Amino acid sequence: KQLETFGTLRKSTGDSKDAEAHVSDQVHKFANNAARRYRRALKWLEADDQQDKKNQLEKSTVQIRLAKASTLAHQRFGDAAENEAGADEKAAVQEALVLLKEVLTNAESSKNEQLTYECLKMTLQVWIQGE
Repeated sequence: KQLETFGTLRKSTGDSKDAEAHVSDQVHKFANNAARRYRRALKWLEADDQQDKKNQLEKSTVQIRLAKASTLAHQRFGDAAENEAGADEKAAVQEALVLLKEVLTNAESSKNEQLTYECLKMTLQVWIQGE
């Protein structure tokens, strides 16, 4: 919410730019932490031998959240949003799209409409960020 407020201002003062940078740094820090945790959880789920429906759903949920966290860690805010995406952001977007493609395949094969909807919504957000 704070970032949306800063983005709507016509004129930015030095204080608002500092506050915007601070909030942006916080978002990136927390997103990196979340991505690290989701990578760890995904590794644990993949190491688990049980491939029942519950574990598959949990793995898909973790993959969606990992895609969201990894792209949010590279999201550009404020004046930086006008610039081109860097190599790290492009790599994060590609990784997220690979994860989401796998989730979509699993969701459609299990006929889980809610998971399919969440995956498509996140895929759209990732594509928009990648542009």
